[in-house]
Amino acid sequence: MKFLEKVKHTFSLSKKIMGLTALGICAGMYVSGSAHAEFSDFNKTQPGGAEVFYLYDRDIINGYPDGTFRPESDVKRGQAVVMLGRALNWDISQTNTSPFKDVPANNDDNRYIIEGAKRGIVSGYDDGTFRPYASLTRGQMSAILQRVYKYPTHFTIPFADVKSTHWAYSPIQALASNGVVTGYTDNTFKPQQYISRKHYSMMLARTLQPSFRPPMYMKVKAGTTKLNVYSQPNTTSTITGALYEKALVQITPTSTKGWVKINYKDITGYAPLSYLEYYRLKGLPLEKRVVVVDAGHGGTDSGAVYGSLVEKDINLKASYYLKTELEKRGATVYLSRPTDTFVTLNDRATFSSPRRADIFISIHANATASHTANGTETYYNDQLYEGDVNPYPEESKKLAYALQVQLDKLPTKNLGIKQNEFYVLRKNTVPAVLVELGFIDGRYDSKYLADSNFLRQSAVYMSEGVVNYFKSID
Repeated sequence: MKFLEKVKHTFSLSKKIMGLTALGICAGMYVSGSAHAEFSDFNKTQPGGAEVFYLYDRDIINGYPDGTFRPESDVKRGQAVVMLGRALNWDISQTNTSPFKDVPANNDDNRYIIEGAKRGIVSGYDDGTFRPYASLTRGQMSAILQRVYKYPTHFTIPFADVKSTHWAYSPIQALASNGVVTGYTDNTFKPQQYISRKHYSMMLARTLQPSFRPPMYMKVKAGTTKLNVYSQPNTTSTITGALYEKALVQITPTSTKGWVKINYKDITGYAPLSYLEYYRLKGLPLEKRVVVVDAGHGGTDSGAVYGSLVEKDINLKASYYLKTELEKRGATVYLSRPTDTFVTLNDRATFSSPRRADIFISIHANATASHTANGTETYYNDQLYEGDVNPYPEESKKLAYALQVQLDKLPTKNLGIKQNEFYVLRKNTVPAVLVELGFIDGRYDSKYLADSNFLRQSAVYMSEGVVNYFKSID
């Protein structure tokens, strides 16, 4: 029987059922039928399903006679070479002599293996065997694919378990920087792990059809003041936009060394790699979201003062806590006032636009002349004032509500959400809110605002409110 090739027989079956045969040991017969199979354990809508059926429809991969695909089963050395040979349409008509004593040239599957060796894609062992039943590792598979496709390495992707001294470092880097292979969320590649039928199918499909390659991302390096994006991969072409530190951008490799194509919100173009670093998505709820956190007052503007409490200091401390919590959830966060400096209201309101922020949150503490009020409240703007209104009134109100619902967990009194014409709200370019965490002169609130744990917990609740807000609009 054949190793992986379909044996074309006519059966009274309505589905194409796939099996695996190997060198005279039958694992199941291949049956042809309808153009699309529905496996009992795998379908097209599952991760990797589109790639598997892409190969299946082209007679590159098969399944088992019991109607299963067994996506997590290991790929064998022989199977991998046969699939590769089919995918590349290797001519095996003249392949009649085998260098391997366990792979006779007596069927097409074996001839693919022999042809692969002849092309220098695979090799055997010192004892003259090929061992077609041996499982293939992720590192070995990367080496095989790179020998065939010879991809250039555009940039380095850090894998904790693939150092530069690893034997498969170069092929893994070449394939990874072209989107053919990916690693795991723990920043490992697992080169010694046996590769499954599903994962090999995904890798092979990506070499044949680039649209299967997953998006790749990079972040602008910390400390980068401003990174221009150009219409062409050179600094003499037109500037199409600018990026700021830690901006998470989708990238596409280019043939121009040292440059990648950028796609960031409404900005497209090219940027130099030297200002970027690879970023692996972690599946966090706020990844790809950009938040501006605005610490109210600052510098010569102290805000409210009551005893030893100074509003500008409370606001700045709370803003850093909020930044930390948002970043834990994957957000890119920009502080409009990172230090104790004076920032104009206009500079605060216009800070969001060039950074392509999704939302704006201003942090404050309240005060009254009577020193009797207590409570937490969140403001939004949806009414015209002096010719201005926030361009996203409904979204701003939703954001205020989402934050206030979480802030209700604080020990302070819940004063709800309110409309106001604050300059930083109505002049902003994104959904914007202003949070009054408490009254600095309040009998109860003053104790809370002096407590770092209270500010830290406020940040946790606000960040959860941000997560819920984006869930509500997605």
